[in-house]
Formats: sequence, C-alpha cells, structure tokens
Amino acid sequence: MTRKYFKIFLLAIVLLNLFASCKSIRQSSYIEKRFLLAKVNDSVIIKDKMPYEAVLVKYVESGYSLPTFKSAKSTKWSSIDITIYDTVNNNRFALDDRKAVFEFLKKDTLGIQYVNEFKRKKTTQKIHRYTSIAAMISGIFIMSKYGGDDSNPTKQEIRMGNTGGYLLTAGFLNWIGGAFGRAVNRRPVPMKAMYHYYFGPLPKKIPRVSRAEKKQIIKLFKSF
Repeated sequence: MTRKYFKIFLLAIVLLNLFASCKSIRQSSYIEKRFLLAKVNDSVIIKDKMPYEAVLVKYVESGYSLPTFKSAKSTKWSSIDITIYDTVNNNRFALDDRKAVFEFLKKDTLGIQYVNEFKRKKTTQKIHRYTSIAAMISGIFIMSKYGGDDSNPTKQEIRMGNTGGYLLTAGFLNWIGGAFGRAVNRRPVPMKAMYHYYFGPLPKKIPRVSRAEKKQIIKLFKSF
C-alpha cells in the first residue's frame, strides 16, 4: 500500500466515523429539543401516553487559576434531563436509558423495531472493532517479518515494511475513533423509540430548530 492510497484510506475512515457521529449527535439534540418544546407548549398531555418531566440539573465547579493557585473561581452550568414517568409500573427513567426504554416498549411493535436497530448497530460496531484489531495484528506481523536488522533491504521488503506500518497506524486510529463513536452512535436509538412513541417517526432529514423555538427553550431554563 503506497503512502498516497494509505492517506486516502485513512481519510475515508475518519470521514465515515465523523459523519456517523455528527448525524447521531444531531438526532439526539433535535429529539431533546422537541421534547422540551412540547413541554413548553403543553402539548405533552396526550390521553393514551405516559407523562414525562423536564428536570433541571445545576452544576457548580470550583477551580484555581494559574499561576498562583490562590483564588478559586466557580463555574456554574445547568442541563435539563428528560424523564419518562411510567405510571403503570411506577417507574422513572431517562430518555436515553436503553434498557428501561426497551423494557417500557417491549409489548409495543416500536420496541421490537428499535431493539433490532440497536442490535444492528452493535453488530456493525463489533465488526469495526475486530477489523481494527485484525489490522493492527497484521501490521505488527508484517513489520516483524520484513522490518528486521537487514542493513540492505530490498525494495519489496521496504514496501512490505511500510505496508505493515500503515496497517498498524490505520487499525489503531480506526479502533480509537470507533471507541469514541460507539456511545455517541448508540445513544439516539432509545431516544428515537420514545420520540416515535410520543410524536411519530423521526424525520429522515432532521429539521432545524427556529430562533423562536430556541428562545422558548431558554425561557424554560430560566423558569426553574
């Protein structure tokens, strides 16, 4: 594998992981905002659906500034956690709690649909992980075979040694990228299931949240 093709291959892997992660983040963000907007507009009161709550969680973090370490500064931030209240089983769970969501929807066709989607993603991620490990092992093996102490290696040996290095690097970066992306890519699945339960199927093309709607969400934060 030449340096040129290796760079193209590595760039393609990075772009695919980045695209999948960005799409998942956009889906999660939109679903959360949709639930918050429904809460603001009181449209959550649906006769045959379970109620949910928007709980404000506030955080305070103190740290010392460099270089003196004498004065501590406090940083405050907050987030709203969306909690489903299962009145039948007297249970509360977060919107992205996979086990609780699928348990809640186990008697519904929606549950089966999104459980299967989650399994497909998990299988794909396992293939991604094992492929990365296989690439690293192959790279190490090739380098150990063709990257010895020969002071006068042939062009073929140099080429094979470089290929081993490329495989090791690509496998490692692919494994690291997959590790960061796994949780991000899985998170929207239970959220999409609950979105479908309340509002219908998630649009394939995620719509933008307008400025007016963003102001409504900010107002909700300030109301706590």
